Amino acid sequence: MSTPSTTVEIAFNSPFNSFTLDDATKGVLDNTNFTLGGDVLTDITQYVRAVDVRRGKSRILDDLFQTGTANLVLDNRARIFDPTVGTAVSPYAGQIEPRREVSIKTSGSAVYNGQITDWNFDYSLGGDATAQVLVADAFAALSQTTLSTSFAPSSQLSSARVESVLSRPEVAWPADRRSIATGNATLSAATATPENTNVLNYLNTVAISEAGAFFTNKEGDLQFDARNQAPTSLALFTFSDDGAALTVPYTEIQVEYGSELLFNRIVVTRDGGTDQIVSDATSQASYGVLTNTLNTFLNTDADSLALANFTLGLRKDPVVRFSSLTVALEALTTTQQGQVLGLELNDVVTVKFLPSRAFSPVGVAIEQFCFIENIEHSIQVDRHRIRFGLGATARALLILDDAVFGKLDDNKLLGF
Repeated sequence: MSTPSTTVEIAFNSPFNSFTLDDATKGVLDNTNFTLGGDVLTDITQYVRAVDVRRGKSRILDDLFQTGTANLVLDNRARIFDPTVGTAVSPYAGQIEPRREVSIKTSGSAVYNGQITDWNFDYSLGGDATAQVLVADAFAALSQTTLSTSFAPSSQLSSARVESVLSRPEVAWPADRRSIATGNATLSAATATPENTNVLNYLNTVAISEAGAFFTNKEGDLQFDARNQAPTSLALFTFSDDGAALTVPYTEIQVEYGSELLFNRIVVTRDGGTDQIVSDATSQASYGVLTNTLNTFLNTDADSLALANFTLGLRKDPVVRFSSLTVALEALTTTQQGQVLGLELNDVVTVKFLPSRAFSPVGVAIEQFCFIENIEHSIQVDRHRIRFGLGATARALLILDDAVFGKLDDNKLLGF
């Protein structure tokens, strides 16, 4: 077992990567490594000192996924990444600038893809120098894009609404950079959207209406998961502290039990409809009145009421839950590393933990199925740690004949 290799690439128009006439290697027609001009992803791994990546929900109370970010620390003692030097010093002279694409992979598996937002430079009088590269994923671009007033969609499924927004000329998101699942919620027709409506906010409202998920995946594509994209037990693997075969060990785990996610009065609004309000008297008597308001594009009041009841069922009681766990990738086998690196936001995993196992274990282990809500990578030369933020799977659908998610009374039969 060893630390898997991580590759960092930045899109540069480097002479080292360009097609060159009469060159035995770079001058070969139809080759894929040396292109005829334009930016190409260029491997700068040799200069990388550290990589930090953060994707997913930023706080426990967030229902929505946030802009994913990466932070690269590069060795800049030779001024390779100095924006003031010429080509005699750096092959990337004139290209140390924002908006360059960045790709991060570990053992060939995608970890992150985004665009540079800032270059920051640190110099030591002792001779050391680093370039810090700040990167943001596709959500950063969407957050700075607005819809025109001519957008007046017809009634359609949530997924069709996402596709129509991304295809708008003022958005023009490439079709091959989307992963959109077919939705379940029907959204209402709308009159002209108010001027300068923010695209990311609009699409997040679509995700709320669906009770699904919208985020930038690790390949850098926009991904929309419908609420019926439930896991199957065959696709699960287990994080565990018991050392059992076919499980993945972790180095840290956090368990929470509180009212941060508790709401016992749910209000669902929609354009042109009546607010639908549902409450749980027993929960309110125990914990007070805690209100959560969901603004949607749903088509009917009946749909709004169904979403309100669904949300109330999830939120009215506090639950003991795993909130996060950390994996030391260098301590895993190659197979385990591949499993962990293959995980994505909104995936489901099994987590097992027996408190005080190493001291004086009492009782049985806690075992839960958890959604992955946050993924953080901390990568250095000799270590690669991944922290997974976790959410409960109370919203998982019942799947007929499934060994885990087919159990009656354990999973939800959605009625909307």
